[in-house]
This record gives sequence, C-alpha cells and structure tokens, in this order.
Amino acid sequence: MDNPTHMMKNVHLDGDAFLIEGNHVGVVLLHGFTATTAEVRLLADYLRGFGYTLSAPLLPGHGTQPEELNKTSWIDWYEAAERAYLELRGKCTKVFVCACPAGCQPLCSSGWNHCRCASFKNPRDRAFPRNAIFR
Repeated sequence: MDNPTHMMKNVHLDGDAFLIEGNHVGVVLLHGFTATTAEVRLLADYLRGFGYTLSAPLLPGHGTQPEELNKTSWIDWYEAAERAYLELRGKCTKVFVCACPAGCQPLCSSGWNHCRCASFKNPRDRAFPRNAIFR
C-alpha cells in the first residue's frame, strides 16, 4: 500500500447508505460517530423480517478519511437524519428512529420535533433489556 491514508474497505461490511422498501411502517437507522451503516446492517436484516421499510443514511464525513469527517459537524448529521426521516414520512404511515448513542445525541439535544429517538447499545451488555427496542 503506497498511501498510508488509503481507506480500507471490507466488502463484507458495506457501509453505504441504503433504503429497503417494505410495508407502511418505516424505521430510520442511524449509525454512531466514526462508524458507517455497517453498524446497523444486522439490525436492518432482523427488522426486514417484519416487512418494515428501512432507511440508513451514511452520515456526512463518515466512511471517508478523518480529514473529511473533520469538515462536518453535528448540524450536517442532523440534516442527513432529518432528510431520511422525511423521506420515510412520505412513504410510511408510521416512522421510528433507532440510533446508536452517538447517532441519537444530536437529535435529542437539538430538540428534534419529529419523534422520540430510541438509542440502542450492544445487546451483549448486561444492562441492555432484550426487548427495549421492540416494545
């Protein structure tokens, strides 16, 4: 590898934004800080089994070089999350937002008025209630 800042890509962990068409219930899945949508793919696969419409935007600056991430702010991430939410609102009668803690923080602290944002942790964490996301 000639360039030490060359971005490595694992083809088994596709981190691009995705939209999976499904029924009238939509779920926006937000990855955490410095992550990509690969972080929410397993959850998306699980939710797909219920027929939900799923949207996972790749937040600006993520999945790139650190220098690109440094050019973005929480406002950029907020706007990307809002676009994904509004896109699903145009397709679905109900929309939920599920985010990694860092993905949820900008929405909650900015008083996002569209919905309540559910944050999830690692399911192996003993403090994680197994049915918390799906009540």
